[in-house]
Amino acid sequence: MKKPIIAGLLAAALTAALLATGAHAGSPDAPNLLPGVWDYVQEHRLADLPDPNEPLELVQAYGNTPAGSDKVDFYRALVVKYPDSRHAHQGLANSLQAQLAAGGHGDPQLLNKEIFHAYLAASKIAQQFGKTMYIDGVRQYGQAAGLTEQAQAWFDQLLAKDTHNWQVNMNYAELAKAQNSPLAEVFYKKAMQSRPEGNLDAHVGLAEYLLDRGRYDEAFAVNLLPHEDSRYLDFLHGYALEKMGRGFAAVSYYYAAQEFSSAFPFPTCYAVKGSPYQTGIYFAD
Repeated sequence: MKKPIIAGLLAAALTAALLATGAHAGSPDAPNLLPGVWDYVQEHRLADLPDPNEPLELVQAYGNTPAGSDKVDFYRALVVKYPDSRHAHQGLANSLQAQLAAGGHGDPQLLNKEIFHAYLAASKIAQQFGKTMYIDGVRQYGQAAGLTEQAQAWFDQLLAKDTHNWQVNMNYAELAKAQNSPLAEVFYKKAMQSRPEGNLDAHVGLAEYLLDRGRYDEAFAVNLLPHEDSRYLDFLHGYALEKMGRGFAAVSYYYAAQEFSSAFPFPTCYAVKGSPYQTGIYFAD
């Protein structure tokens, strides 16, 4: 009577072992990682999976050392040792950002440039593994460092591979807008066509771009889908109407945006001095 019980226990143990092995080997990510990395990832619950070219020693180094203003030298050394590591460059960018935010760590412009180059390097490495990443960082710090041409050149390469990538089109539009380039309109419209469901950033960006150039009728025509709404876009539509001399028509749009503006004040550049129609609208200082 005991043999079936023992056999059953052995079978259960064998099944559990096979399932555990299958779960490990069957993971779509584990086979692509270098030895020991997957176990470290599971044990330490890393938020971002290492790339296939990152050895355990490197993963342990950045996994055990969170980025911070006091970790810049550490990540600079890590980048020198592992120049092809996305996470080493990311850690350097994040640590430099912490220094920039804290202040007192040298010339901000030099920090902006170093952050840009770190994000650009990380983005290029990510692309080698089929990932489009760090696009916001490349745009933001490329703009801050005055390296917009380098940022645009990278965006051009990415769009040559995936012309409908929303994030790249959106950041290209923002970069072009900051340069007062007509390309902004082109890329905002491309971003509108490829946006994630519910994302209204491209609509707002295009409306602002048109308003800033006095193209009020076109800005008013930037509309959402019937089931979508944006109180800020309502406000921009009201502003467009007021600038076209249709103040009374603007009131209903302004009214719809009042409560939202109390929590998120609108840019002062859209405050009409002495306007009787913008009553109740809050603007940023």
